[in-house]
Amino acid sequence: RLFRRLLVHPAIRDVRSAGLWMAVDLDDAERVQRVIQQCLRLGVITDWFLFNDRCLRIAPPLTISEAEIQEACALILEALQKTEPA
Repeated sequence: RLFRRLLVHPAIRDVRSAGLWMAVDLDDAERVQRVIQQCLRLGVITDWFLFNDRCLRIAPPLTISEAEIQEACALILEALQKTEPA
């Protein structure tokens, strides 16, 4: 629930999940790739789904703390901001 509450951005069309395995739908494969690269630069490891390249994959360890979720979401939102279309 914390991920869903924190991951709010105009580029995010939907956040789907099965437990802590989440898909953040950006509806733009090129932007997903740019966000992934920015996340890696910021220290957040993320990926995309092979069957849906328009979604950012989030799969944290089950031992993730609330503070770590807050930090990861802040960095993902920062990456989204840095990849805003000009």
